[in-house]
Amino acid sequence: MLACDKVFEMSALDYYLRKRQAEGSPPLPPAERAQAATVALRKFIESDRQELAVLQDNLGKLNSSAANDQFRQLLQGKIRTFERKIQTKTELIALFQLPIAG
Repeated sequence: MLACDKVFEMSALDYYLRKRQAEGSPPLPPAERAQAATVALRKFIESDRQELAVLQDNLGKLNSSAANDQFRQLLQGKIRTFERKIQTKTELIALFQLPIAG
């Protein structure tokens, strides 16, 4: 599952970076692209952490009635998804911070 997550996150990151680059400007050199990717991933992680906190807060407010079981399972699934997204993005940051062979 993490391999699929990495492919998806890299695709989303690539799209974001291309969209932010001025039309017609030359591609960024590898070191600058790695820096831009790291900055973007950190911003995405912050957003994911905020969403995760809201989900965890909502889960904590649910009473333990049987009527809430399905909603609890939904929230727990979303929480796991955001935890995985944060983990994946953190791993990608580590990859972008490796020295670039040139």
